[in-house]
Formats: sequence, structure tokens, C-alpha cells
Amino acid sequence: MNLCVVVLLCFTKVVASQEILGCGGFVKSDVSIDFSQIEIQLLTAEGILKYQTECAPNNGYFMVPFVDKGDFVLKIQPPKGWIFDPMTVDLHVDGITDPCTKGQDINFLFKGFMVTGQILTVGSSSTGPKDLVVALVKDQTTLLKTTTTEDGSYAFNGVLPGKYEIVASHPSYTFKKSQTKVTVANNNIRSQNDIIVSGFDVHGHVSAQGQPVSGVHLLLFTNTKLKEKVGGCSVARPSGSEQVRCDSHPIFVCATTSGADGSYVFPSLPPALYSILPYHREDHMQFDVEPQELKFSVQNSRVDHSDGFKVTGFSVQGRVLNSAKGKPVSGAKVMIGDKEQDVTNAEGYYTLKHMHSGMVDVSVVMTDINFPTTKMRVGPDTPLLPNIIADSFLVCGKLTVDEPPSGQFSFSKIQMSVSDSTEKSKPKATSLDKKGEFCAMLRPGQYTLKPVLTKAMEDGGLVVTPTSQQLTVKDEPVKSVAFGQFRGNVQVDVSCIETCKDVKVELISKHTSKKIKQIVASNEKNAAVKFSGILPGKYAVSVSHDNWCWASDSSSIEVPHQAEDKPTTASFQQSGYQLVCSISHDIELKIHYTDVKVESFPLKKGHNRLCLSRTGEYLLEPVSCHRFDIHTPLKYNTARPKAITLQAVAHEAVIAMETKQKLDDVSKATVTIKSSKGKATKEHMTLSEDNTESGGSVIYKLSYWGGDGEKLEITPSSSLLLFEPPTSKVTMKSSQCSTELVRFQGIVGTFVSGQVTPALANVDIAIAIGGTDKVIHLKTDKKGKYKEGPLHPDNTYTISATMEDYVMTKVEGSQGDFVAKKLSKLVFKIEMEKSDVALPGVLLSISGGDNYRSNNLTGDDGTLTLTKLEPGQYYFKAMMKEYKFNPSAQVIDIAEGAETQISIRGKRVAFSVMGTVTSLNGEPEQDIPVRASSKSSEKTCVGLIEEGISGNDGRYRVRGLRPGCVYDVTVHDVTRRFSHVTPEVVTLEADEHDHEGLRFIAFRQLSGFELSGNVITPVEFLPFIKMVLYRANDSTSSHPVHTVSLTRATPFFNLPTLPRDESEYVLKLESSLATSVYEFTAPAAGFFAVGPHKHITFKFEPQEKKIDAEIPNVSVFTLPFTLLVIFLAYNYSQVLQYLQIFVQILLGKREIAQEPRSGRKKRN
Repeated sequence: MNLCVVVLLCFTKVVASQEILGCGGFVKSDVSIDFSQIEIQLLTAEGILKYQTECAPNNGYFMVPFVDKGDFVLKIQPPKGWIFDPMTVDLHVDGITDPCTKGQDINFLFKGFMVTGQILTVGSSSTGPKDLVVALVKDQTTLLKTTTTEDGSYAFNGVLPGKYEIVASHPSYTFKKSQTKVTVANNNIRSQNDIIVSGFDVHGHVSAQGQPVSGVHLLLFTNTKLKEKVGGCSVARPSGSEQVRCDSHPIFVCATTSGADGSYVFPSLPPALYSILPYHREDHMQFDVEPQELKFSVQNSRVDHSDGFKVTGFSVQGRVLNSAKGKPVSGAKVMIGDKEQDVTNAEGYYTLKHMHSGMVDVSVVMTDINFPTTKMRVGPDTPLLPNIIADSFLVCGKLTVDEPPSGQFSFSKIQMSVSDSTEKSKPKATSLDKKGEFCAMLRPGQYTLKPVLTKAMEDGGLVVTPTSQQLTVKDEPVKSVAFGQFRGNVQVDVSCIETCKDVKVELISKHTSKKIKQIVASNEKNAAVKFSGILPGKYAVSVSHDNWCWASDSSSIEVPHQAEDKPTTASFQQSGYQLVCSISHDIELKIHYTDVKVESFPLKKGHNRLCLSRTGEYLLEPVSCHRFDIHTPLKYNTARPKAITLQAVAHEAVIAMETKQKLDDVSKATVTIKSSKGKATKEHMTLSEDNTESGGSVIYKLSYWGGDGEKLEITPSSSLLLFEPPTSKVTMKSSQCSTELVRFQGIVGTFVSGQVTPALANVDIAIAIGGTDKVIHLKTDKKGKYKEGPLHPDNTYTISATMEDYVMTKVEGSQGDFVAKKLSKLVFKIEMEKSDVALPGVLLSISGGDNYRSNNLTGDDGTLTLTKLEPGQYYFKAMMKEYKFNPSAQVIDIAEGAETQISIRGKRVAFSVMGTVTSLNGEPEQDIPVRASSKSSEKTCVGLIEEGISGNDGRYRVRGLRPGCVYDVTVHDVTRRFSHVTPEVVTLEADEHDHEGLRFIAFRQLSGFELSGNVITPVEFLPFIKMVLYRANDSTSSHPVHTVSLTRATPFFNLPTLPRDESEYVLKLESSLATSVYEFTAPAAGFFAVGPHKHITFKFEPQEKKIDAEIPNVSVFTLPFTLLVIFLAYNYSQVLQYLQIFVQILLGKREIAQEPRSGRKKRN
């Protein structure tokens, strides 16, 4: 009993520490299916079954519990052939973003059953053609389409129950039977009435040099008599082919003929062996065709003779004429491409020799006649080619100019326009040469030739005579067209109010901008100004006089390009005297003359010029929505003209409000105006006098005078209306004077009301405003009623009611009325089967009611309480690894407002193995799979595999071991993180208790190359040795890879880890012993960085140098030096000791100085 409690407490702690309860969802179907036949499986990424559950029989809901993170597959297991979308779902459970952790449904949608069948080729019982289009049809509507596979099979997935037609089609195959019927009931179905294809099409072509050859007969033979009818070809032999025989295929079937494109086709041939023999013969010509026989077979598909038949190896003749019924053209060169083939004879004939079938481009070349390049098909059926007709003839002429216009004149800028009199085509143009001559190649017909001058020439007065010529081109060249060259008078009439004296008249050439001026000297009211000797062209004529205005002060005239009896004239009339006004804004100016209003003028901002028709004094009155800085009437006298200046100091703005509700005095609309100048006003709006708005709306307005740039904040208010916008911030703009500054929409508000039945006080009512995040909250009164308003009538309002332990349902047909219904409660209590000990951590999956579902764990007391349940039918399932429950699942009915209690008994049927996965030094290895695989042969044990994952502390737990089964427990190192694990496997027999303390030690893979070594030498030499590592291709460099110095402590050394990349290195022993005292050889060794480790041993044997006894004749310094050497030799041990200390000091300083250059790397 105590052991069971401990196990349960441990299990509760593990489950409680996890956030992933499982994955749930629905199996959905638009048609009625039996959910109880469907199971949902949870598999590991390797396909090991972790859990299996059935669906709720009432609504298809399922819940798969698990607490491990990792990669899984959720798979639906329906009866064979049932199709769902999807069939599997890949899950990466990370405890954060996966759908299981987030509580999202994983749904499987039933698509239907499978309909299969096969389309057969006639004469076969097992195979058919591929790539046929097969359609599933119901009520003449195509629902699905598919194509046949290699053997003619087809399948439709997701077919719902019903009666269907299966229709096969192909653009070129012939069917003996193209459709059949099937009925889908409650399972998959295979069509037994096979569709049969009886014929396939065979295609080929006949060509010569890549060009199609028509009219060649293709005779089809076979070696066996055909049972199926052949269609699309002639069963009668072509004339003259009666003697054609085929030894290998003696039976004649039918014949066809190559078409204009050289192609041939036998539309419907049943499967068999065939042979085609080509045949073509005429009275005076015969083709050689290869191959002479073409063998092929028809099986399950179309046949294409890609190489087809080729005509190998014939002269043709043609003729050249100057017109369709004209004379022959002799001496013309006939070309194909850039090669001359022949020259036409006196009769215009030419010959093309050694031709092959195909299209050729034939061109004819002559000096004065142009011929079109003709594309002709040359073949055995074209012994006489079509005539080549002259296309156009050369027409030439000249333009003579005796007096060119001023400027840069050039004949080459003149175009000769040639237009067809039929006007069927646009005029053509050709340029004159520097002598004024031109030539053009023209087709036979009527033409108009017209020189086209540049604008500069025309404006410069150049006129050509005649302006154009008519010309007829027949069947020969024309070379005699000639054009030769063409000043005028202008009179300007001026009419004035009093006298025209001092009026200035100016004539300006629009081409050269040359000006000719004259000033009227006459005192008469009417004057005539004459200009003579003017070149033809366009001119501008203008009149001017200070402070005068004219009906028109300029005019355009054109001096004609040919002589006329009368001069060109222009007339001008004075209309009055100018009044110049400079104003800051647009206004209307009223003008009075002798106290009588003359006229009103609309003036624009800036400078304005008015014309006053009479002489004398005028009174000026500005009228506008602006107020100006003037206080006295303005006067203007034509005898003393001066400019008038008006500057606005204030501007009128209109504030408007439009509404469908006419307001009384109580509910008047009031406008509060706050100005940036610091003042604030409050005014009432009045009904507009010009109220012409349609649709039943009325307009209220008020006027406000303000300065340009003055900023206003305008806020309307009313006891009945809502306003859009509620307030407006605007800036006064003088340019918008008298226009509406802002128009408010006055909207009659609406009210939302309703009640809750039966009457409940303090029900929370939420009114959500559509399209916004704003929600209005209020509560019902004692009678269950509520009311809110006024609200904007154009908004949509969604009303909801909520209250603890109640469900609120809207009354149909009412916007704001609700019916309250008290919710029910469901209490689960789960205990052990024999001990009555509460069982916590059990996952209870509940679904039903109105789309209700819940997945929760029982608490420490083994209970789970669900509240706020609507009345209805519910389905629950109890789940926990290693336990089974009674009842494990059940459908229950819950009444309104009732509390239902469910008692469940649990029994433990499987147990766990627990332990740790660590490294050799005891560090935990996390996220390591530990697998228990059954090795028992008992039926209940075969194939059982359970798995657990080590946590951050290296601890793992493998659940679900069945008592009586023997398991191999191993570390499942799928990522090959370790080189090996010890023990490799632990075998244990599961019984009715947990196995604990099973430890696995994991050894990680080595990724580098370790180098070690030692030096065999007397210990006194060790401090003078260092090991230096170089790359093999850089062994003489002053930059070694690593350097290690030895000490008296040990002759062994280790270098930093090298990459295991098979690179070649050289390790050298270097010594700092004085070469004047010792003789030695520094050893070295080469190696490759292969494998995990290498150890190298060196021998270092320095020898002391010998001293020669004879003293030769040397310098005075030789004797002291010799005595010093003898002294050192007799005191060797003491001197060597001090020398070693001194050298170590020097070496230490050197290594410190050289360490940055040594290239030494840190061990990872």
C-alpha cells in the first residue's frame, strides 16, 4: 500500500511538471460514418507506436495523452480504403509553439471512399493505355478527373456515397466502350465493367530536303487478319498500285495520302504488327522515296514515325513579265539567295536546275525595274513556276530654285511627296539630292507628286510652282518630271475712339522673327497702314498705345503663295481705356459712370486690366466676402490714369450642419469656436435660407469673419443629435472665402434596450460597436431590463449577456432579449481499484454538448470538477500511462442545473525503469533517448518498445513495462553523439514494481588529434630541450605551429590538440646547449594527423667535445683561453650546474618574448 502511494506521488510530480497534456481534435465527416471504427495512433519519428485511442462515438473527438517532447507522427487508422485529409500529421512538440501545447485542434476530415478500375486495350485482359483522362460524373456534372497509370488503372479518392458514371476520353484514341456506371454505398468499390480502347492513331510525314511533299500514297499491310474495324483510311488501293506487294506482311489493310503539309495519319489501328509501303507515280515523273518499307507495331499508345519518308532527288522553269498580261523582260538576272541562277532570254524565260523539294526565294535584278522577291515552293508537282511580274518602275525629276530663301537652304531638306491617287496607302516621300534631283521606284498607277518644303523654307517665303503634278506610271520608267520657284502686299486698318495718332503698328514674320514697324501720324479716327514687298508666309500683326485697350491687339495673317489682285488685310479697333487693379483676393468690382452702374467685373487675385469704353470719371465699388482696408469711395479718371490697389484684412467663413431632424428652440445646435488669437465665441446656428438639400435633409449655418491663417477649433453640440465629426480643427484660408469651412453631419441617435428572462438583476450586458474595439458595459435592473443611448444609428451593435453559472441565449427575432439557463456541473473522482487511494494526474478528456471539450488532470485528491456545462450528452475518456480504468470511457447525459458525479477505479498494469545517463566524470547527459525493447517470445510481449528521454539532470524514466516481459534497456544514441556507452545493454524482467538506479555512462566522440611523446636523455639535459612542431610544407619557417619546453620534472610532453584532417607535420627536437662544448644531432620525426592519437619517442645523446693536448704557436690570447677550458673541465659538475641555471633564466626570458610568435593554440 505504501509503495503504491509513493509511486503515485512520484507520477503526479512528473506529470505536474509537464505542460503538454496531449493532442486532441476531431474526426469530421459531412456524411454519416461510424466513428467507433476509427482509431488514432501516436508514433515516434521512427514509427514506434506510443499510444492508440478510439474516437468518441457521438462526435468523433479524440485525445492522445503524452508528456514527452520530441518529434512524433499523429496517424488516423480507419478501415481500409477510407480517405481522410490529412492521413498523418507530423508533430514537433517543443512545449512552446506546437499545436498540442497551444491547445489547438488537429482535425481529420473524411473525404470519402475509393473507386478503382482499369481501362483495357482490346484483346487484352490485364493491360491498357496510360494517360487517358478518366472523369467521375454525377448528374452530368464532372466531380473528379484523373489519368490512367502504366497498365491503364485509375483511382478516385474521396468519393462520397451515391451513383456515378465513369467516362474515359482521349483526343485521338478510339473506344469500343468509353463509360461505365458504379454505385458507392458504405465502402470502397472497384468497377467491374471495364472500359475498352479499340484503336490508336499512327502519324508520320513525307518530306524532301525538309519541305513537305503531298500526294504520296502510303499503303498499310499486316501479317494477321484484324478482328477490329479500321477507320479513317481508304480500303481501296490507289490507282496503279495493284501490283505492290509486301512479303513480310501480306494482308493489305488500307491506304492514306500525304497532305499539303506532308503529313499522313492512320486514325484508328488496333494492336498488331504493321508495315507501310510508299507509292507515287505520274505520267512524266517518278519519285524515289526512302525507306522503301517501314515496319512498326501498335500496342497501348499512339505511334509517331518521327523520321517518316523522304523524297530524294528534279529542273523547273519560270518567266518574267513587265505586267500580268504584258511583255517579256529580257536580260534580267534571276537569283536564289545571293547566287545567280540564270538570265532571262528574249521571251523572258529562265530555268532552275538541280533542285530539291522545298521553298526558295527567287529574286530578279534590273536597273530601272524592281521585281518582288517571290517565295516559291519547288517540287516534283511544280514543273512550271508562276510568272514573276514587275513590281515597280523608276520615276525621276528635278526642282529648280532661282532665289533661295534666307538662311541655310539645302535641296536635301526638301522631300518629294508621292501619293497614290487611289488613296489606299499613305503618301511616300523621297529626298532631293544637292542638285535638286530625285528618283523613286513606283508601282503602276496614278500618282500626285508634290514638293514638301520645310517650315523654315515656307516661312522664308519659298513657293514652288506648280504646287503638284499628276503622273501615270504604266509599264516603263519615267524620267522627265520638272518643278520650278514663286512676293505680296499687306494693309492694316486701325479704328480709334478719338484720334489714331501715335498708334504703333508692327508686322513680324513668324519664320524669321523679322519686324517691320510703322507709327500712325494721322489725327483721324480711322487710319490705313500699308506694307509692300512681303515674302509669302505667316505673319503676326499687332497695334499698341499706352493705356488703351483694343477689341484685339494682335492678329495672324498669311501672305499667299501665289499672286492675288487684293492685298492681305488686317483690322484693329480701340475698345476703350485700361483700368489696372492690383487686389489681394478674387472680388466682383461694380463700376459707376455719372452715378449709373455701368457693369460688374469678376476680378482675380493679382493684377487685373479692365477696359472702360468712355472717357471721364468712374466710381469703383468692390463686392466680395472679403473686407478691405478702404473707407472712402474709389474714383478713377481716364484722363489721369493710375493703378488701384485693394488689400483684404478679413474673410468670411461658413460653418454648416446637415441633419434630417428639424430643431426647435430647446434643441438648437450651438457651435463653440476657439480661435488661435485667444478668443472664444459660442453662437447658435440658424436654418439656411437657401435650403435646397434633397432627401429630406435641412441645413443650418452661421458665418464667421477671421484673418488668413487663423486656427479655429469648432465644436457643435445639441441635446438630440450626435455629430460627425464631433469636433473639427481648421485653419482660415482667404482663398476659401465664403465657402463652407466645415460641414457637420447631425445624426439622430438611437437607443439599444432589452431584457433577460426570467428576470435577473446584475447580468453583465456588453454592447460591442462594430468595426471598433470599443465595448459599452452595463447591468440589468431588478426586472432584468437594460437601456443604453443615444448611440450612432449607422453603427452595428453586437449585444452579449453573461453571468456566472448561466448560459445566455439570444431570443430569435430580437436584438437585445436573452433567455437565461443555469449551467450544470460534472464531478469525477478516481481512486485505486483496491486501496481507495486517490489517483492524481489522470487525464480526463471530455467532449459533447454544444461543441464543448475539455482535457484536464485530476488533482491531488483524485477529483476533477467541470462547471458551466450546458445540458446534453457528453463522452469522457480516462487516460494515464501504466494504468487502466473502469470505466475507461462512457457516454453520459447531463440535465439542466444538475450535478452529476462519476466514480472511476484505476489499476496499475505496467511499471517503469529509472536511472541516469552521465559522462565518466558524472556530468549529466540530457535529451538522450533510453529505450526498452521486449525480447520475450510471448504473444503479449512481442514487439513492445518503450522509450524515455533524460532530463537536465540526466535522469530518465521509461514507462509502460508489462510484468512478465523481458526487456533490453539501451541508450538509443541516434545522433551518434557518443563513441560508446557502458553498459551497452541491461536485460531485466519487468514485474509489479519499478526498477531504479540503472546508470549508463556515455563516452563522447573525440573530434581532434592528440600528440604526445618523450625524450630519452640524461635528466641534466632536459631543461635545454624544446619540442617544436611545424607543418611539413613549412618546416624551415620561423613560425612553428606549437612549441613545448621540457623540464627536469619529466621527459614526457603533450602538444595542444590538432585537427584530425590528415595533414602532414614534422616534430623537431631543438637544444640550447652550447655547440662549442657539446656535439649532438637534433632528431626529427614526420607524421600524418590520422586517428585519435600518436606517441613519438626521441633519443638525445650530446657528447662533450675533446680538448687537444698540443699547444701550437698561437696568439697571446690562446693560453688564457686554454687554461679556462681546463678549469671548466676539472670543475665540470659545479660549472654545469650554474650554467644550467643561467641558461634556464635566458630561455625563460626568450620564451616569454617569443610566445606571441610561436603559433601556440589553446586546447579546446
